[in-house]
Amino acid sequence: VRVVGAELQGLEVTALAEFQARLLGGRPAVPTAAGGDGVGGAPCGSTCAPAMPPSDGEKSKPSARKRAATAVQDEELAEVMDLINTKTIKQQEKQEQADELLELLSKPSAKQASETDRFRTAGGSKLKEFCRNGTKEDCARINGAANSCEKIHFRRIIKPHTDLSLGDCSYLDTCRHMATCKFIHYEVDAADAQRMREGRAQLDPFARTATNRIDTDPFSQHYDAQFVNCDIRTFPMQVLGKFPVIMADPPWDIHMELPYGTMSDDEMRKMDVQVLQDDGVIFLWVTGHWINHSKEHCLIGLKGNPTINNNLDCDVVCAEVRETSRKPDEMYDLLERLAPGARKLELFGRPHNVHKGWTTLGNQLGKTQITEPWLRTHLLEEGVFEEGDLTPLPPPPETPMVPPWGGHPPPPRLNPTQREVPAAAESV
Repeated sequence: VRVVGAELQGLEVTALAEFQARLLGGRPAVPTAAGGDGVGGAPCGSTCAPAMPPSDGEKSKPSARKRAATAVQDEELAEVMDLINTKTIKQQEKQEQADELLELLSKPSAKQASETDRFRTAGGSKLKEFCRNGTKEDCARINGAANSCEKIHFRRIIKPHTDLSLGDCSYLDTCRHMATCKFIHYEVDAADAQRMREGRAQLDPFARTATNRIDTDPFSQHYDAQFVNCDIRTFPMQVLGKFPVIMADPPWDIHMELPYGTMSDDEMRKMDVQVLQDDGVIFLWVTGHWINHSKEHCLIGLKGNPTINNNLDCDVVCAEVRETSRKPDEMYDLLERLAPGARKLELFGRPHNVHKGWTTLGNQLGKTQITEPWLRTHLLEEGVFEEGDLTPLPPPPETPMVPPWGGHPPPPRLNPTQREVPAAAESV
């Protein structure tokens, strides 16, 4: 069809006939006008057959033809798409090779399988669920039973200032103003907690160990907890040696009232943490102002090519919420499974963070305790500490898992200007 000045000027009948034939699946095209072949697009008045008004029986034919044309188009399109998506023999061979390679890479090695079996929970999962009904009273009432179920329950904390009409506090048991908050708060039911402590429940969260086999408890082969009471901002980190695993919970300045001092981002960036690790992982706790009462994120950084166990734990830890800034004890077991026998360092630690097999740095730790003999000797020789600054050296484990300096070369000697260690700063 040719349109000139918004008016129909001519019709190429042959092209129209071919198009109609395709739409109708090979059916004969509509006859062209007598006396014209349609080629060249002659004016409609001379070459086009006059339009005849359709009869009543023919009025339904256009819709039927449209449906038929749509069906043909859909079928042709489907055939074309099938043809496009069909892989060649060479492509199929490449895909099969890629699948075989992926299966081979994802299959654990004999060493990985052995480590996985070593840390596997004896007898299967010991997960203990919390009852969806909350309290024991609600559990028994909803289930229509005399007693509550065997899952873990909570108990409402009702104080003289509690207003029951206000409902539950959105902070649950992490409210910082529980002594004055009028909403309802909760705590783990005392009887359920005692049952868990005595081992009469499937899961005992108060007996956290890295393995379920006493004869292979890795913490029994570690040196006792060692900690350095210092100002982390100025302490000469390089004297400590290398640590394949580092965990840090910095005192972020989140503009809240906290029981400890904070540091600015610039102060943290100036810390010489990179000298503590060549190949390893670092776990960095971060806090969000509006979500820190319900969950916290721990960012994971990978440096170099560390030797670690893969695919042992998931990336979510569900644990009891305790005092401000205290992180779950489950992290120490998780990191022991990740890197058994490796030296581990925690930055910005507090007294509740000291742990067997770990070195902790912080300014609220009391008198410094060094339990690795080679590190103690090095710190004294470098003049970082004097013997009176340290607690007595405890006896080492019978068969230590950690070799001297963790298998790394000893750290280089300090310059004279680096040997003066400032006292722990109370502001951090």
